[in-house]
This record gives sequence, structure tokens and C-alpha cells, in this order.
Amino acid sequence: INHYEYLILAVSDNEKVCSMIKESFIDEAQSYHVITSQISGDIFDIISENKPDIILLDINYEEDTKGLDMLFDMREFGITMEMPVLIMSDDNKNIERAVVFGAADFLKVPFDRLELTVRVKSLLSLFKLIEGISGQARDLEIQSSELERQKNQLEVEKNKTDELLQNILPYEIAEQLKNKGEVRAKKYRMVTIMFTDFKDFTKISAELEPEEIIKELGVYFRKFDEITENHFIEKIKTIGDAYMCVGGLPLRNKSNPIDVTLAALEIQKFMKRYNESRRAKGLTVWELRVGIHTGKVVAGVIGSKKFAYDIWG
Repeated sequence: INHYEYLILAVSDNEKVCSMIKESFIDEAQSYHVITSQISGDIFDIISENKPDIILLDINYEEDTKGLDMLFDMREFGITMEMPVLIMSDDNKNIERAVVFGAADFLKVPFDRLELTVRVKSLLSLFKLIEGISGQARDLEIQSSELERQKNQLEVEKNKTDELLQNILPYEIAEQLKNKGEVRAKKYRMVTIMFTDFKDFTKISAELEPEEIIKELGVYFRKFDEITENHFIEKIKTIGDAYMCVGGLPLRNKSNPIDVTLAALEIQKFMKRYNESRRAKGLTVWELRVGIHTGKVVAGVIGSKKFAYDIWG
């Protein structure tokens, strides 16, 4: 178990430099521990195994650039991004090059112990602050990604809800309900209602299984939906075998008597063709009755939980 807060790696081929660095922190052994290494390829293994908090690198070797070469290699391996590297030199040009190579700070040789400890502590505090900010940034990025995911999920659910609402209510009515939370009843001077049902449906249903009845009604009502939609007619509801739709609302128009009549004729044509195919197969024929009426109505939404758009008149 480590009993110190920070680990300092001093890298130098000069034993005096290493000794001075160790002596500078001897009175603060509980907070700072110094390990040393010569400039060699082994330094990367030492960094990997010990994970120091700061590296003090001696590049003061006159014409020999081994210190700068080591710093360059550290930058290539990304070490200068992970931990601060403080270089030591008496050559201003080498100091400038070292800063370009990724050194976080420098000490001008010769240096005193006080300056060394102050620089080291300042760098450690700065990198600790940067690390904290980076950690917060990562957390914020994760939170942002999660919020974006939740937002997209909510958008998907909202679209599903909107689609479901528009399948239950006319588009204009659904938009009013979403935007205002309520839909006021409206009077319409002229609309045309079509109401269909099947002759002897009670007798037919007694001879068939419930699943067969539902399946057959589904065939008819899906086709009715398709036809009425093509003629700008609004489906109101189905009740048992009855199908009710209306032209001229919620968007008013003067062509609704013609629209509904044309839709009714198209439904009759469909029923004739479909019944011929059933008759050819020896199946029971469902005969459809159609009623049409034009007049005044009031239209609106009933209920506060299970919404229903309906008309009266």
C-alpha cells in the first residue's frame, strides 16, 4: 500500500541531479515519493509499471540530444498528454524545443530546491484540476449522450402516440387536442353521412365462429376505409357490422354529397365482385345495405380518457 499522495519520476544520467531532487522532497515523504531512472529505453516500462504523477526530465547534456530525444519519444507514445513533464536545462534553445515537444514546464539549471518544489507542486495541482475538469467533461458527454438517447426514444414514442391518435381522431382534431388539450364541438350546416350494415348479420354470425366473423368484417372494413379515404371522407366508427362515415367535416366542403355518393357506388362495386368470388367458392354471401343522408350536424370529441370523435344531428 502506498503511503504517499504523489509519485515523482526523476529521469537523469546525472546522479547529483537525482540526489538533489530526492533531497528536495525528503521532508514531505508522506506526500511525495521520488523514484529515479537513467535515460534509456527502460524508462517506458518504468512509467507503465509505476504510473508516476509527474516526470522530471534532465535534458542538460550540452551537444548530446538524448534528453530531447527521450521527450520526443514520450510525446509519440502519448505520455506528455497523460502526465506533466518538467524539463531541466541551461540552454534556452533546448528549452524552447522541449516545450514544442510537449514539456509542461521547465527549470533553468542551476536551480534551487525551493523553486523545484514550487514548480512541481504547481504542475501537479494544475494537472489535477485539468484531470477533474476532463472527468467532468466526460461525465457531461455521457449524460449528454444519455439525454440524446432518451430524447430520441421520447421522439419515437411521441410519433407512435401521434400516429395512434390520428388513427383514432381526424388529423385536424388530433392536432387541436394535442395543442389545446380540448376540442370544442362545432356545427356543420351541410355534411353527408353514409351508414352501412349487412343484411341478416345476426343469422350469418350464428353460423360462423367468432374468429371467422372478425376476419370477414376486417376484409370489408379495410376496403371501405381505403375507398372513403380516396374520396376525402372521414370514418366515424364501426358498431358491430355497421360502418359509419361522413363527408364535409372536419374540413368543410360543398362537394360532400357527391363524394359520399361516389364512395357508396364504389363500395357497391367492390361488394358485387367480392360476393361473386365467394359464391363461386360456395361460401355465404354477405349482402350490404347502404344509407346516405345530407344535413346539419354537431361534431366533437367525447370523453377524457378513451377519446371518440362523433356527430349528432
